[in-house]
Amino acid sequence: MYFTGFILFFYALLHSWLKASYYAINIAIFVVLLILFLNTGVNFLVKMGNAGKLPDHGAEDLAWAIGSIPVAGIIAGIIGIIRSLMFKYDDNSDE
Repeated sequence: MYFTGFILFFYALLHSWLKASYYAINIAIFVVLLILFLNTGVNFLVKMGNAGKLPDHGAEDLAWAIGSIPVAGIIAGIIGIIRSLMFKYDDNSDE
């Protein structure tokens, strides 16, 4: 539910504009965040676990919880690009 909720949240943030370029920018931002987290965040959490500041497997739990957020953003961006290219809404329809 945690992961699915983040996917829906990140998709819904940009849904009102429904532009594939916005979702592509979203993917780029979350890829950078994921790389930054993998380079710095995991080592920081392991050091906290070794120092006894986290419970058993606390570093692993936090790494999964924090690291899944950029992954959910990337998945939401991919879904948003696909949906925005498949469904073009016509706001100026002649009735």
